[in-house]
Amino acid sequence: MVHANQLGLNIMKLLIPLTIIFALLLNGCAQQSERHVRSDAGTYSSVAVSQPNFKPMKGQSFAWYGKPVWSDSKMANANTDSQLVSAMNRQLADRGYRLSNEREQADYVIGMALITEGGTRNEELAQFFSIFPNLPKSAAGFKKGVIAVGVITPSQVSASGTAPDRQAVLWRSALEAFILDEAIDENQREERIRGFVSVLMKRFP
Repeated sequence: MVHANQLGLNIMKLLIPLTIIFALLLNGCAQQSERHVRSDAGTYSSVAVSQPNFKPMKGQSFAWYGKPVWSDSKMANANTDSQLVSAMNRQLADRGYRLSNEREQADYVIGMALITEGGTRNEELAQFFSIFPNLPKSAAGFKKGVIAVGVITPSQVSASGTAPDRQAVLWRSALEAFILDEAIDENQREERIRGFVSVLMKRFP
């Protein structure tokens, strides 16, 4: 007959290895998940299209059409808007262009849209920009989002607020990436935005 103390010791001997195995499995899953996040954070697809006559010269001015437009208003984020606009302004200034607050007086007008899965304005914005990056599926299950930028002349800006003629867009660029949300911290997010904007502007004249 097995005594209670001996039975308890036998159970403990069985549980300890199982606990170690379980902990190792959890640690392995966590490391794998972290690798997937790192991989997805640096993965993107981009494309740019330019009209042959779009050849801005240093010293010419650019003004914003307005705040970045989100296809899903529920995902709109003022901090993200600010970081994107700031990064774009830096890219333009580094190329020798001037920034203007007067849209009507600028040489060119620049607009931006953020298109996310399930957004109510996805079709409208996709038709306007008409450039489609092709990003593979996320290893960690993250959703995709597109940053799209376009340049027009002030004469194409409608007083009624309707979208400009798509054929009049002088330059378009789009980048598709994974939306990591809380998987990265604010500093990483800002660094990622700067990197994406650099890619968006890589083929800018």
